[in-house]
Amino acid sequence: MIDFDQNGTIKYDEFLTATVDVGKFMTSNNINSIFSIFDFDNDGFITPENIVQSFTNIGEIISIEEAKAMIR
Repeated sequence: MIDFDQNGTIKYDEFLTATVDVGKFMTSNNINSIFSIFDFDNDGFITPENIVQSFTNIGEIISIEEAKAMIR
């Protein structure tokens, strides 16, 4: 689970915590870059709508329910 406070969004600190164990590749700069791919509106949160839009941007269609499941 990434959404530790279970508010339906992923905050930057939750994202950071979830990525800590992936090793040396996950530098602060890389983590910021990856987070910004999903937080394209730059509000500091990854919402289900952000995830749907991010997938749409790469030509993949997912439902809002699928995006919510990803956050859970």
